[in-house]
Amino acid sequence: MKNLANLAKQFITQLNKTINVSNASKPDKCYYKEVLDNIRKLKPYFAFDEVSITNCIESSNIKIDKKNILALIYENEIKAIIGKYCQSYKILKIAQKKIECNHQINKFYCEVTNDVFIVNNLETFTEMLSTLDSYLIDVYDHSYRTYNSYVCFVVILTNKGNVYIIDCIKLRQAIIDKGLFTCNFKKVFTNIKNFTKLKVDFKNITCYSIADYYCDDNCILFKDFNITVNTYIDWRIENLHIYLKNFLSTKIINFYKNIKTELIDNPCSYIENDEDFLYLEKDTELYFKTFKEFFVSKYLLDDDKYLLKLIKVRETYARDNNESIYYVMTNGQLSIFAKLKLKNEKEIIKHKIILSSIVKQNLDQFLYSCT
Repeated sequence: MKNLANLAKQFITQLNKTINVSNASKPDKCYYKEVLDNIRKLKPYFAFDEVSITNCIESSNIKIDKKNILALIYENEIKAIIGKYCQSYKILKIAQKKIECNHQINKFYCEVTNDVFIVNNLETFTEMLSTLDSYLIDVYDHSYRTYNSYVCFVVILTNKGNVYIIDCIKLRQAIIDKGLFTCNFKKVFTNIKNFTKLKVDFKNITCYSIADYYCDDNCILFKDFNITVNTYIDWRIENLHIYLKNFLSTKIINFYKNIKTELIDNPCSYIENDEDFLYLEKDTELYFKTFKEFFVSKYLLDDDKYLLKLIKVRETYARDNNESIYYVMTNGQLSIFAKLKLKNEKEIIKHKIILSSIVKQNLDQFLYSCT
């Protein structure tokens, strides 16, 4: 690249000199021939550089699984894991039931961690249930480009020290029939976000507690590659690769190490009634109030009408276009709009905010107005 830049600079300098000399009279054919000759001389350098850049990019897209999985790796960190042939599944709807549950689980202890199992068939699932008593649970859903997200995998750490990675798409009916998330088993959710994900999809969640702990540390894996909580993964990928298996099991074990000594019987004070906190009931005032509290506490925003307006408008356009609310406008973008109270497109350009096509088409609805 450096050599190419120097050659280009020399060529342009010489070209400028030639043009300046020729200003007094009309350039002759020799002038144009000289320009073309210089361009031809530079072409091989451009071609070489294009090949170098292409090779660099291709070397970053390392194939993890030759069948359908790709990983984008930069500086030994896996930035994204995607499938070549991800599908949109037809997800079985589940009816809400009125279930009374007064059970409590205050602590979760497990033996020394043993094996990691991928549960993607009925036989393995039934075998897992026969050994299950209580468990710690982490949840992974597909919510990148759809309004009503659905759970793809749950990862549980049992009191016997086993880690199970369960394919919730393949085993959805079996999970319902066997009551994995009901009072048949006591469970601890790693945080409120994962609880609400599962509550939306499976509705009837009982006999649980919420640790409300967030794991933001890197999960270091073998072969010098890291996967972090910020790595983008499309969870619709079938057949989990060893990298993902390692990531999921390491993460839930890290969760356990951080919460095992904490008392968790009063986890989240603002969930007074489970039935009120359904993401399927996204227009409820409690839903918007909870989102507003999140923005006020995390981004230190003013608790005002404009913040609530942004949350509701984002929700409306996400629902109408069947898109993720985060695709319409990320939390970071929403916080900037709320904090700076942007009034026009010039202010958006000034702060270098890249908007989604949906926000661009309906920008007036997102801008701040004093009225």
